[in-house]
Amino acid sequence: METIQLSETRQPPRKSIRSHYLSCINAFDELCTVLKASDCGAPEKQLLPTLVDEIGRFQVWARNAGAHRTGRVSMDHRLREASCIYEEVAVLLKELEDSLEEGRQSHINVYLSVPAK
Repeated sequence: METIQLSETRQPPRKSIRSHYLSCINAFDELCTVLKASDCGAPEKQLLPTLVDEIGRFQVWARNAGAHRTGRVSMDHRLREASCIYEEVAVLLKELEDSLEEGRQSHINVYLSVPAK
């Protein structure tokens, strides 16, 4: 887990926006994998192209905002003195990751569970 620490304050290290971004990409990929592997009905299979579109939009946002970058061009660097905005972006990314994980778990529980004998 990548962390950044502000030199002006003595706060504990926090998860970087880039780390949150990478966690979201991983969660998107895991949800796509589960959808592809499951034997679900038509409505759920139709979610896959929509999910792929959303991944693309998320990646465009990350490229435009620098969420996926390191160094001086990164969102972490640009928001280093705007802790309120930094925290809001981090919270939103964490919520996205949690929602994707919840969707993956829900799908696994419904479609990939082994019936009890």
